[in-house]
Amino acid sequence: MLFNKIKYFVSLIVSIYLFHRISKEIYFNVDQLIILKDNFLLLLFFFFLFLPIFYFLTLKLMILVNHIKQINFYESFKASIIAFNYNLFLPAKSGDFFRFKYLDLKISFKNFFNINIIEKLVSFLILFLLVVYCYLNTKFKILL
Repeated sequence: MLFNKIKYFVSLIVSIYLFHRISKEIYFNVDQLIILKDNFLLLLFFFFLFLPIFYFLTLKLMILVNHIKQINFYESFKASIIAFNYNLFLPAKSGDFFRFKYLDLKISFKNFFNINIIEKLVSFLILFLLVVYCYLNTKFKILL
């Protein structure tokens, strides 16, 4: 019990330290917000790009944990959004661990690892196909 509290406290301290160090390197330019305000179509494009990505991430999570526990779309969507934000600010893989904890999935490390490997392979395949599609639809040629 005490070990878990100490472990979470140390994790929190390390995350705060890393967030503090990283935040010194971030430069925020207000002019970029004005560009988004002036260009409403660009803002709509980002919005419509955001929704399908998280829709497919939610479906992917539902399919991958279907053999362990049936979860509904809303739970999966909340877990995906929160895990995405965890991965932005906390050390690597914290979002993946959070998703399984948030959804109350009782799985072994081996199953967790297998699900993550499949998830990363699916993501890699989709990104690879998008890059190939974009390459084929441009006039840019790579010289090897």
